[in-house]
Amino acid sequence: DEERTATAAAELDAKKKALAAQQAAHAEEEARVAAELEKKREALERARVAALEAAEAEGEAEASKRREALAARLRKQAEDEERTATAAAELDAKKKALAAQQAAHAEEEARVAAELEKKREALERARVAALEAAEAEGEAEASKRREALAARLRKQAEDEERTAT
Repeated sequence: DEERTATAAAELDAKKKALAAQQAAHAEEEARVAAELEKKREALERARVAALEAAEAEGEAEASKRREALAARLRKQAEDEERTATAAAELDAKKKALAAQQAAHAEEEARVAAELEKKREALERARVAALEAAEAEGEAEASKRREALAARLRKQAEDEERTAT
């Protein structure tokens, strides 16, 4: 009986170590995705500011062309962020599968719930920041950005709802 108990304990310990390794890999991937997203957002902001300053110095026709180019870059950035969000959602799905394997461990469930809340708070902060940035732009551009942001937020909320389910 003691030998079986020791074997079972060793197997449980091995499973816990494998779980810890998986969690560390997922945490590194999540940090990489978050850093990549932040770099893209910063680059977009720098490009937007530079493009707007240059457009003010040019004639009205040239400024219009530059605004159109900026809008195209913003659309591309939105697509890039959507792909990044998809990668984050796939990472989240992997983490949910890992949590399902360890459903009996109450600490693991609490950690996953706290992580999901952090993502919701980060999403809310991103939404507020995006709305503030949109207010600073021209009314027509702000309207377009709000519509695009609302669509992304709805998609993100649906993704999170499906992930939470």
